[in-house]
Amino acid sequence: MKLKIITLIVCLFAQLANARPPQVADRYLIDLTPGGFYEPDAEHWPQAFIDFLVSQPPDGDLLFFDEMIAVPYEINGVEYPPGWVSQFGVLNGGTYFFCHIDRTGPVPITIIRWNLTGSDYYLDTIYIHDNETDFTALYKIRIANRGVGRVTIDNFKRIDDIAFYGKIR
Repeated sequence: MKLKIITLIVCLFAQLANARPPQVADRYLIDLTPGGFYEPDAEHWPQAFIDFLVSQPPDGDLLFFDEMIAVPYEINGVEYPPGWVSQFGVLNGGTYFFCHIDRTGPVPITIIRWNLTGSDYYLDTIYIHDNETDFTALYKIRIANRGVGRVTIDNFKRIDDIAFYGKIR
């Protein structure tokens, strides 16, 4: 009997040692699409993603600030190298944003920092995308942290694309 109890205790401690820590809600972010979603399947888009699309111009006031893409991309037949997509956004990403995906390629975890102090803008939404699986997630920035913040994004197989959206103060 003592051997069974000791075996159970050892197994319990082994399970606890290998257990993944619970996901703690980030103090900067609100996960608008828990678990993410498969973006090409428009019939099953979460309402938060539909709201995100509608909130952009011409009908909405959510502005595309900038985007970091870790792989080459094509727009209107022109291929661009990995990096900041500054020419298409309202802000210059390398000035206001930092993330660990860069020209070295996709990553499974990234740290994102932003500092919009002194600008006329605030960060509202972060879009994360995995080009290989078309997995997408959206995060809303908590009101108190829209000017300056730092977060870690994980739970992805790979992160190819991080886009920043916000509004004028």
